[in-house]
Amino acid sequence: MDDNLKETLLEHKAIIPQLVASVQHLVETQTETNKRLEEISKYLAKQAVFSNKLETIDKEIREAFTRRDADRIEKDKRIWKAIADLQLTQNSDNGCNSVKLVNKDLDALAVSVKALTESTQAIHDTVTKYPSSATIKWVLGFIIICTLSFGKYTFSHIDDLNTMTHEILTMLKRDIQDTKEIRDVIYGNKRR
Repeated sequence: MDDNLKETLLEHKAIIPQLVASVQHLVETQTETNKRLEEISKYLAKQAVFSNKLETIDKEIREAFTRRDADRIEKDKRIWKAIADLQLTQNSDNGCNSVKLVNKDLDALAVSVKALTESTQAIHDTVTKYPSSATIKWVLGFIIICTLSFGKYTFSHIDDLNTMTHEILTMLKRDIQDTKEIRDVIYGNKRR
């Protein structure tokens, strides 16, 4: 048994350092895991606080709006009732004379506004009967182009007429000179 015990001891001697290294590694890993779990638990605690605060805020906002809506509805009912009472009083024979005068003024203004609206519509209808400004611009452009073309034509013909008049005057002066010379020859001889 000694040999068997020795062999077993040698095997255990080889395995024990591996086990020690594995246990040390396990302890280190467990320590790191514990640190991370502590950090996670801190964040979870903060998250729970935030979540609780958000739920409280949400609940308070809902309650505030519900109360405000109920108060507003009640206030609106009171305001509309007061307005209805005022209108009833003002429109009755016992109502305020100033309001009656203001109502007459409002009626007169409504008539004036209606008359202004009708005259504005009549002016609009009249204006829409005329051609648009773009059409007027095209027509004016066409007239200007025609005027310029006719002006150029007229001036060129006037220039031609001036040239022709000058030629005729030159010929007329030459004919007058020739006639004078012929007359001098004819009558100049008889006078002698």
